[in-house]
Amino acid sequence: MMNGYQVCEHIRNQSWGRYLSIIAYTGRDSPSTSKDALATGFDKYVLKPAQYEDLSAVILTTIAEKKVI
Repeated sequence: MMNGYQVCEHIRNQSWGRYLSIIAYTGRDSPSTSKDALATGFDKYVLKPAQYEDLSAVILTTIAEKKVI
C-alpha cells in the first residue's frame, strides 16, 4: 500500500502528472510535514479540518497557478 507521499511522487514521475494540481489534505500539523509535502511535489498543504470556503479557495488558486497557456 502506498502513502500519500508515494502517490504524489508516482504521479509527478508520469509525463501526464507534471501539470496536475495536487494538494495535501492532512491532519498532521508539524513544520516537517508541510516541508516534506511540498518537497515531495504537492502544490499546497492544507490542515484538517478546513472550512469549505478555505479549501475551495486553495483548490481554485492552485489550479490557476498551474494553468499553462
